[in-house]
Amino acid sequence: MGEIQIDLARPEDANVLAEMYAEDMQNLGIERTAEEMMPLVKGTLAGQEHGVLTFVARCSGEIAGVLLTNAFWSLKVAGQALWIEELFVRPAFRRRGLGMKLVEYLLDWAEDNGYGGVELEA
Repeated sequence: MGEIQIDLARPEDANVLAEMYAEDMQNLGIERTAEEMMPLVKGTLAGQEHGVLTFVARCSGEIAGVLLTNAFWSLKVAGQALWIEELFVRPAFRRRGLGMKLVEYLLDWAEDNGYGGVELEA
């Protein structure tokens, strides 16, 4: 699979992220184009200073997976927590533990940055 690097998404990642989000929505039976997803992508990338965090996993420089989170106030942790909104791994990179690596990275990042927990709904 090559070397995996996980970091915050950058503005130059926007087109790939829009394509990935559209693909995931289409897999769920929701027809969306990359163009329709672009306002969401731009908004989330702009919101990184306000608790909207987009992490990407790069394999040999290519974006292979994405994890989108939102910060919120949680009663469970009596403070700030992160909500996993989206976890998507491109089909060519699946079944290699990349989704788990993204979540493990997020858990470590959240702890290092003062978040009391990470939540999701499955």
